[in-house]
Amino acid sequence: MDRLRAVHAGQTFPVPAANSYSTTAFRWLVYLMSVALIAALGLAFRTMKTKWLWLMLLLGLGIPALCLWLGQRR
Repeated sequence: MDRLRAVHAGQTFPVPAANSYSTTAFRWLVYLMSVALIAALGLAFRTMKTKWLWLMLLLGLGIPALCLWLGQRR
């Protein structure tokens, strides 16, 4: 495993070339995704039974958070 990790050990961030890129397009993409998520949640609350929707939201947030938490404990 150390041999595989050694390939990336010399890399450092940020590289000088990274400062020349503009993040404006990515920022607008994040804004658009946020609006789409809010619209999708609004439609879901209107069309689904509220009990199941809350369960799916809890599982959709809880499972990734649990995986991240368990991953840090090692």
